Amino acid sequence: MKREIVFVAVLMTALTLAACTSGSTSTTVKAPVTTSTAAPTPSTTTTATTTTAVTAVALRTDCETCHTDIHETWTTGSHADTQQDVATELGEERAGQTPDDVIHGDDPENCIACHAPTAGATLNGVEALRMFFTTTDGVFTSDTAAKDASEWPAVTCTACHEVADDHPQESMPVIAAFDATTASYTAVGGASELCGQCHGTLRFPETDHLTYDDWKAGSHADTQADVAGELASERAGETPVDVISGDDPENCIACHGPSAVLANGGMSEQDAMAYFFTTDNGQFSSATTSAHSEEWPSVGCVSCHNPHNPRQPALLDSSTGEYLAMSSSSQLCGQCHGSLRFATDHLTFDAWSSSSHAATQADVAGELASERAGETPVDVISGDDPENCIACHGPTAVLANGGMSEADALAYFFTTDGGQFGDATAPDHASEWPSVGCSTCHDPHNPTQRSLFESASGEYVVMADDSQLCGQCHGNLRFPDTDHLSYNVLTGTGGIGVPDIRTMPGATCTSCHMYTSDVDGSNSSMQHGHTWAIITPEANGGTTASCSQCHTDFSSSDVEAKITAWQDAFQSLDAVVAGKVAAASEAMVDVDDADLQAKLDEAETNLALAEGDESGGFHNHEYLMALLRDAQARAEEVLSDLGK
Repeated sequence: MKREIVFVAVLMTALTLAACTSGSTSTTVKAPVTTSTAAPTPSTTTTATTTTAVTAVALRTDCETCHTDIHETWTTGSHADTQQDVATELGEERAGQTPDDVIHGDDPENCIACHAPTAGATLNGVEALRMFFTTTDGVFTSDTAAKDASEWPAVTCTACHEVADDHPQESMPVIAAFDATTASYTAVGGASELCGQCHGTLRFPETDHLTYDDWKAGSHADTQADVAGELASERAGETPVDVISGDDPENCIACHGPSAVLANGGMSEQDAMAYFFTTDNGQFSSATTSAHSEEWPSVGCVSCHNPHNPRQPALLDSSTGEYLAMSSSSQLCGQCHGSLRFATDHLTFDAWSSSSHAATQADVAGELASERAGETPVDVISGDDPENCIACHGPTAVLANGGMSEADALAYFFTTDGGQFGDATAPDHASEWPSVGCSTCHDPHNPTQRSLFESASGEYVVMADDSQLCGQCHGNLRFPDTDHLSYNVLTGTGGIGVPDIRTMPGATCTSCHMYTSDVDGSNSSMQHGHTWAIITPEANGGTTASCSQCHTDFSSSDVEAKITAWQDAFQSLDAVVAGKVAAASEAMVDVDDADLQAKLDEAETNLALAEGDESGGFHNHEYLMALLRDAQARAEEVLSDLGK
């Protein structure tokens, strides 16, 4: 099945739930309510199958009687709405196949096992496909649709929770995955491993749903050693209580393993520190190391996804055990990679918030108003002169409202008049606009791997390096006709009649724009380059310049002077050359001369490349100047040959 990359991708997870009652050892509960969470009863008209019948298993269907708020959250989430996805997949990819082909054929895919596992309590996979999806003459077709929707269980409570008949008051039973093929529960090692049964290869090695595998390979899946190292090097002599709530508090649990507080039936953050890290007489020491590592959750699925509504960005607050809904994925990242919750030295979000990447909607609105008046969103995205504003200025905008196309995103986030943009076009739904947020360049399930979120497909595309990532929008790697050409200028390629030149061969985009110093406590160190500024102001009134990492004899003022000098030189020559090329272009009107036209084309191409750089003349300065000089020479030749 097609891999879903929805910034907060749909994750099958589960948490220990609060008891439905407290106090007395017995309680009167209303009769079970039969809802869509019930396991279905086979239709009496189901065609016989060669598959071994499943022995019916009784599953609880009345969870919402006590867990009303959780049930309401679940009903609005993606786990409660899975049938249509299966119907679409069957119609698009399994047309011509029988239910038995899908489950047991040459290319088997057990849709029921993950999209409605508890259907397996009374039906085998083939029976379930026959019951819930239409066929024609026994085979799926492009017209295949969902049926008996009221009986479809989706991914319900008992898919992830094994609930005893005598559901105890004190706690919910342990997390377990209901296996539709055996109609029994399989114990798992934790919430993330539970998610990985369907959102990874743990059960089905051939699946293309690899969210769990991506997470497992990333830094979010391996956080315990970092905490242990910090406790040993910086917190020796302190108790867990000192670390969490002492004179210099630092809540390691809150960000490095928030669901650790759910271990052993629940514990405080202080208790989690004592449980997961060794102490000497109750104090951390230089010998402190990890403990109970097999139970440590790291930053797992349930850290950022409420399992009962996994699409909504939400943070598990380890101090309360409750989820806090976030307005955006970037705000979610900023809870730990910024100062939104804690006074911290992790200021990536704060730096990003101050950058142009965090404020792109107004630019798009201005462009639509000034250059696209009279056009519809579809015209802009895929018309005669297409320009995909969404792809670079807010790619994850396509995830709003449960998902939309790029054209729909333009219509949603920018005002129109009669369906067309006009000179009054302005931003709309601004609170939902993502700008170029964290999840544009980081797959949240493996954030250290440089990846681009592609708005057209909803997929992440892995990049070879940082500069290739930048070049997707600041160059013509994706859109050949773009006039944003900083990447091309930096690499010194694309000109006509001008040798490829690199003024600073070893420099990449991030060498200058995302430099991070090793000075502890400096803004340059704490911001991790996410202002993209070459010169970073420091709290002490000084500055850190990225250029100084190589040009060690350059001060920040020297750097500023050099940048200004190069920009002035470029802009002065550019003004002259632009005039010459314009004059040559005007002189060539009605002139039919192939040689002169070739010279004019060279002049216009090189001028456009030079002016497509966004540094004002600093990027690869020698190459920029060579482009301008060549454009000037060719334009002057045209004018001279025409006697102008």
